Amino acid sequence: MYLLLLSVICLFVHSSAKNHSQFIYLYDDLDQVGEMLTLSECTSSLESKGFDNRARSMCINGLWLFYPDEGFNINDIEGPTYWVYGDNHCENMPSPLDQQVSSLRFHGYQNNWRVPLLTTYTGEFFTGDEESALFDRFEYTNDDSAMSLIVTGCYPWTIYEHSRYNGRCLCVYPDEDCNPGFYSQSTSLGVLAGEASSCRQGCLCEEKLMPDNYKSKSNFGKINN
Repeated sequence: MYLLLLSVICLFVHSSAKNHSQFIYLYDDLDQVGEMLTLSECTSSLESKGFDNRARSMCINGLWLFYPDEGFNINDIEGPTYWVYGDNHCENMPSPLDQQVSSLRFHGYQNNWRVPLLTTYTGEFFTGDEESALFDRFEYTNDDSAMSLIVTGCYPWTIYEHSRYNGRCLCVYPDEDCNPGFYSQSTSLGVLAGEASSCRQGCLCEEKLMPDNYKSKSNFGKINN
């Protein structure tokens, strides 16, 4: 039941930007050959698709997160996490996750991964429950629990210690050229790690932190490995 709940938290809204829709092709051999599995939804258990620990390469559209444990590493937050984003991007799985992926999910909206969002995760390295804000949020459902986050779009957000935009604050940013910004662990969020209760669009605070991948010029990354 818990895995089912995790799998349905991914979002879907109407959008005209079909070229930024999210889908993935997984292959059971290197260089995009072999048996293929096509997905356009978050999957908390690849065993249910007959593809557990089989993926060796991929082609993706969107922003995808990969985990070696079912339920997006909910039972193994120390396990490696891998992220990749782009349109029509293909590559082999990194060695720590070669034939090791058991769950995966996309970030944000299924039919437009470029939508400006602030998404928080209750675990470091984008594990646990997620909560996305499209507009100002005066109080988080997962209050005081954000340990990592992702910013998409072209503008920054301000997160606050208390509800209704009170207390200490911090500006968080996407990467350059409107690429996603990744804050992968508690140290990335400074004093507001595990303390965020509300958020607003734009930078409305003197305290600022750039994302882990700032100016990296890379659309993929291995995290916590």
